[in-house]
Amino acid sequence: MLTKAQIQRIAQRNGIAMQVQERDYLQHLLLWLLYSRGQELTFKRRPEEVEVRRELVTSEYDDVRPFVITVLTPGHLMAEKIRA
Repeated sequence: MLTKAQIQRIAQRNGIAMQVQERDYLQHLLLWLLYSRGQELTFKRRPEEVEVRRELVTSEYDDVRPFVITVLTPGHLMAEKIRA
């Protein structure tokens, strides 16, 4: 994990508050941890054909390695939003 001083330097470089940078860092760590445990998360009860693509996720944080995740295509995501 990064130290407070490292997060502070990144926050200054990005021109944002340290709390915002800490939240961003924790989100990156959480996504990486979820990815490392597998991508079999299910958010719906019924199986459904969905349009997906693979995306490379990179981070500005040295201790979060790049990884590839499967995501909904923008068109399918918009269709889900409209349907909701």
